[in-house]
Amino acid sequence: MEIRLSDETLTGLRRLCNRSLVNEDYFYRLLKEFLKTGQSSAEKPEKDKSEIDEYKSDVLKTAYASLAVLLIEAARHDLDNFKLKTVLEGYNLDTSRISLIVDAYQSGKSNIQTSLSKIGTNLPHIIDVRWRMDLRIESDYLGERAFQPYFIIELVTVTSSNNKKIVKFSCTPEGLQELVCSLKAAARHVTKIITPSK
Repeated sequence: MEIRLSDETLTGLRRLCNRSLVNEDYFYRLLKEFLKTGQSSAEKPEKDKSEIDEYKSDVLKTAYASLAVLLIEAARHDLDNFKLKTVLEGYNLDTSRISLIVDAYQSGKSNIQTSLSKIGTNLPHIIDVRWRMDLRIESDYLGERAFQPYFIIELVTVTSSNNKKIVKFSCTPEGLQELVCSLKAAARHVTKIITPSK
């Protein structure tokens, strides 16, 4: 899968690879700063202020933002080094800087992907269901008894960080039937969305 970069990002990458706009020192500092941001907070060195905050030039800020977009998108699409290098060469960027960008991507890819996996609204996945039926006995003041069945359902879920959680609830047979109908309707709706229309 090939990544598509916006015109603004391409402009920033061209500036990043232009030696007259971004000298070697700043180029290495930009790469180093981005790789630091991909680390977990436990691995980050203590520092009061980011080096990027010190940059006065809009060119450097644009170059840094474009580098971040490129490396994040590459990690999101799980590009290998060869594919990333091919993408960058397709934009006619400086080959020596392409190699350095690809090397930086390789060293920071797993940290970037780990950070990306912690972002988002991934709902827990149901991995197991346990249920049992009980009988509720209710008696009124006249001594008459009414037997009412109900179900106790446990859903075992797992989050994106592999934490297991048990969701437990009870319902009447009518409530269970309504739940099953709703789940079937949701499954049909998802199948309809996924299946291409003819």
